[in-house]
Amino acid sequence: MVMNKKKFYSILCLLEITFGIILLISMIVEIFFLRIFDENNLIKNVYVIFLGIGGITSIVGGLFSLGILPLLGCIPSLICMVLLLSDTEFWSIYRPDVLILLIISMLMGTLLIIFFQEFPVKIVPEVKELKLKELRGIKKKQIEKLEMIGISTLRELVEEKDNLKEISKLTNIDRNRLRMWVKEANDYQKQYQEYQKDRLKKSYKKIKKKR
Repeated sequence: MVMNKKKFYSILCLLEITFGIILLISMIVEIFFLRIFDENNLIKNVYVIFLGIGGITSIVGGLFSLGILPLLGCIPSLICMVLLLSDTEFWSIYRPDVLILLIISMLMGTLLIIFFQEFPVKIVPEVKELKLKELRGIKKKQIEKLEMIGISTLRELVEEKDNLKEISKLTNIDRNRLRMWVKEANDYQKQYQEYQKDRLKKSYKKIKKKR
């Protein structure tokens, strides 16, 4: 389900970028083909300028998952179009399509804001496989004996905590010493996980600040 939501969010970003490109093309059509600046109408001039700004902010918003940008960029152009509702000549050509594009781009921006809040960064520690040599007082021969029965990491030693009697017989290592190592190994694993969590949280905060 989470993967589906992430895929849907990626599609929203792609659509936002697409609508931004179309808005930029619309601005070019207005300037070079319909020559809107030749009419010397302030509202129309502001409309076409913000049409381009709306296109740029939609593209940037889609690229960087910033849904607020399309909203800020498209609203001024939309307001200008509303002020020109009484101008029948203005609405006689493809402007209704531009209006729909602006509304859809703003809708995409709104959805980006909503769905971005549904994707908190889940910090999962990357647990390193700590070796037996990390244990205090363990000797090379004892490590070799444990490795011979398939125990080469602290995690594997902790997993065998209920079989210490058999391990002691197979390796000739005192059971109490094994018990002490299991406790120590478990503590090491927990400490390392906490360290990894703290490091990832700091990395995430740096990324968030850059955004």
